[in-house]
Amino acid sequence: MVFDYLADEEKYLLPLNKNYRKLIRGNYKIIYRVADKEIWIENLFESRLEPIEMVKNL
Repeated sequence: MVFDYLADEEKYLLPLNKNYRKLIRGNYKIIYRVADKEIWIENLFESRLEPIEMVKNL
């Protein structure tokens, strides 16, 4: 896949060791990870909230 690692790693999720990436659009973060040849969208997070809320929802 060409675009699978285009986005930055999400630093708040690094301790989970699942290589989560983030795309930011407006006030939202799309949290995704790549597994084999698939892209899994794990969370849609309103970035105005505290980052701990993002971790709780995974």
